[in-house]
Amino acid sequence: MDKELFRLILLVVGVVLVATVYYWERLRGWFGGRPAATGRRPTRTAAKPAAARDHADEAPFDQELDELEALIRADESVEILLRDPHAPGAPRARKPPTAAAAASPKPVAPPPTPRVLAMTLVATSGHISGIRLRRMLTDHGLGLGSRGLFERIGEEGRPLYSAANLVEPGTFDPLTLDGLSTPGLVLFQVLDGDGDHAAVFDAMLETARKLAVRLDCALCDSQRQPLGADAIAALRAEAEAAGNQAEP
Repeated sequence: MDKELFRLILLVVGVVLVATVYYWERLRGWFGGRPAATGRRPTRTAAKPAAARDHADEAPFDQELDELEALIRADESVEILLRDPHAPGAPRARKPPTAAAAASPKPVAPPPTPRVLAMTLVATSGHISGIRLRRMLTDHGLGLGSRGLFERIGEEGRPLYSAANLVEPGTFDPLTLDGLSTPGLVLFQVLDGDGDHAAVFDAMLETARKLAVRLDCALCDSQRQPLGADAIAALRAEAEAAGNQAEP
């Protein structure tokens, strides 16, 4: 509805309502104060109090009319009445936060994914038999764990580094391992938690070099490119940096 039209309607309704109440009070006062019929005309002296009452009644009427007009002229009040609370862009009252919301802690960002250092052993003949693979890994202190990976376990019972199949999904099935033929291995170290990550990397690198000789494999990086001295130094620097960050 248009604002000006609403103001006009509200003003007319208010005037009619107040005028009705005013005249009703006047009529009630006039009939209530009129003397009973006695056959004689009322004297002029009886009309003076009625006129005084009329002027007394006009004062509240004028006051109520002024208050009504002031209310209608109040732009803010009319805009609030006309405003659609569901209209787009209409301001919405903010609800105070509940006690549960105020007490609930802010969501904590998940910890970053730990860095993984990896190197591959690629068979020069194209394949490595499962029987030979199991024997060589066991001789170098790696055992087949519950995750299907050969793992070198530390003193705390946690894997220091692991060996996975070069073929996806990377795991070894103990029931079919002896009949397996794979093109190579992946040795990897997870830089997670505290500890001497650089020393673990050195141990993994030594194992990889020995396995490369005994299994007739080429030592490569994670992209199956030859692993040179610069690449080895970069991987060890990452391991050492991770160990320094874990220290208190």
